[in-house]
Parts: sequence; C-alpha cells; structure tokens
Amino acid sequence: MPVIGRDQIKEGYVHTLGQSHNELPEDANRIATDIFFDTLMGLISKNVSVIAEAAFQHQIWSTMLEPFMSKAQVYLILCKVDENIALKRFVQRELDNPLREYFYGDKDIDLARKGLRLEMINDLLTKSCLRPIYAYTRRRTYPKIDNIPYF
Repeated sequence: MPVIGRDQIKEGYVHTLGQSHNELPEDANRIATDIFFDTLMGLISKNVSVIAEAAFQHQIWSTMLEPFMSKAQVYLILCKVDENIALKRFVQRELDNPLREYFYGDKDIDLARKGLRLEMINDLLTKSCLRPIYAYTRRRTYPKIDNIPYF
C-alpha cells in the first residue's frame, strides 16, 4: 500500500522553494498540510487505498478528516509511549539530523542543545468520531509500517 507522509510533503515543498523553514511564508505549514490532504483525497477518490502518516494534532486535523469519512474506511493509529521516552526520541532525532531544523524550524532543539529541559505538548484526541487504535512503541521507535494494514 502506498504511504504518504506529511513530513515528506513539507520537505518537498521546502526543497522547491529553496528556503529554510524560517524563511518561508507564515502559512507554509498550512500549505503543506493542505497539499497532504489534497494528495490523500486524490488517491482515495480514485479508489486507491493509502496509509497516511503524520504527527496527529487534534485541533488542526479533526476537521480535515471529516471529508474522508464518507469516502473511505478511516482508521486512526496512534503510537503510544511514555512522554519522557517520546521527548528523548524527539530530541535525538533532531540532533541526529541537522537538516531537520532547515525543514521544520524546530526551535526547541536549540533549547535542547543549550541543555534546557523541554516539555512534551500532549495533544490528546479529545473529541473525534474515530476510535483510535494504539500501537505501543516502548521498545522501538516505530512499529513496522508493513504491519499497519493488519491492525
């Protein structure tokens, strides 16, 4: 099954514009998110099954998922892990990939480099017509993508 990742869409957008995240227009994240959902809808409207991968941000995404509900079987798979482990993984991913700041402008990483403690923002799914499926990722960062269609 094809996998469409929101971060890869954002990276392609940044590459095309030839500017770092911090030099992009203020609405760059919204534009990347719109492209992501437009791409998914294009595939779904042509009867193509797809896995969409992105960091779930309830306030942004809940309304954007609604148009898909009548066109596809939508499953929300949330990775669940202790907040301290998630934070450690986030910081390590950022520090291991110097281009991440270029693409995403993650200001928190500069704080982490200076030794300041970061806190996780818990964007829990508070209201949704979808019941999430949880993938527990304590021992490894991500479940194998090949296994997700079988959840």
